[in-house]
Amino acid sequence: MGTVEIYLGNQALTGVIDSAVGDVLVFVPQDAAVKITLGTALTILDYPDDYTKQGDVMTSPNTTGGLIDLDISQAVGRVKIAYLP
Repeated sequence: MGTVEIYLGNQALTGVIDSAVGDVLVFVPQDAAVKITLGTALTILDYPDDYTKQGDVMTSPNTTGGLIDLDISQAVGRVKIAYLP
């Protein structure tokens, strides 16, 4: 079990993060347009208070700039979405 940290910028991006066990930490700019589709099982999910989650899809409140579109699959562990420090 380990931790993966991913730091993203404001450029448009489409990506897949596929992890079986562990912690996945994704850091995004606060003004980024973000859409995340989740495939989780026994996973703790932590994300900013201003994000919206409906079903398996989470979106940021921002819609300007290029879209960061992620598909995250995590069986056991934690997925955390946070703003860049």
